[in-house]
Amino acid sequence: MEWNSLPHRRSLKARLRRYILRQGFHDVIWAETICRTDKTEIINYIHVIYPDPAEGILISDIPDVEKGLVLTDSRGRGAFQK
Repeated sequence: MEWNSLPHRRSLKARLRRYILRQGFHDVIWAETICRTDKTEIINYIHVIYPDPAEGILISDIPDVEKGLVLTDSRGRGAFQK
């Protein structure tokens, strides 16, 4: 379990966004973050966080991302900035 994963302090949606941003590629020249994970890796991460499926995980909490998607950029047009 990660040091910053406190299930009682952070929602699943926020934890998944943080995981995706941390796994992403941070391009300093274009000032953008590119996604390097896909939906199956996110679902595997959820199983690590919540091994008990009785936690009540909503499918709508899982962001719809794919590899190569621009998450954040300096122009405010990233997928996580809309």
